[in-house]
Amino acid sequence: MPIYRYKCAEGHAFERFLSVRDHEEALPCEECPLAAIQVIGAPMLVTAAVDVCYDSPIDGRPITSHQQRREDMKRSDSVPYDPEMKRDALRRKQESQDQFESAVEQTVHEEIAKMPRAKKQQLIREVVHEGQTVEQV
Repeated sequence: MPIYRYKCAEGHAFERFLSVRDHEEALPCEECPLAAIQVIGAPMLVTAAVDVCYDSPIDGRPITSHQQRREDMKRSDSVPYDPEMKRDALRRKQESQDQFESAVEQTVHEEIAKMPRAKKQQLIREVVHEGQTVEQV
């Protein structure tokens, strides 16, 4: 339910929780016989936060407020955890692994291309026909 603010000509101010349907532009003042009119102002912003209570993983200081948390993070050059960070890290790790495997594959092809014909035939015989496996070293 919204909060409506009212003020009379005498300067008495009060607030009322009213549904939109019950909203009135003017109401009787709570302190005098004058009518109070609705005052339009900035909306009230409410933030809800969970309690902060932990020991800093950096230096063990007790952290009991959001201000202390911000200071601790600044001291340690940290950033707030975002669940997307884990997904990004896994994506970067996979991209790095893919690049590494691609580089290894390219190097293997280049080295095989440099081999003498007899060595290439021996490699094909060992890997394809005899079923031996290649092990990265």
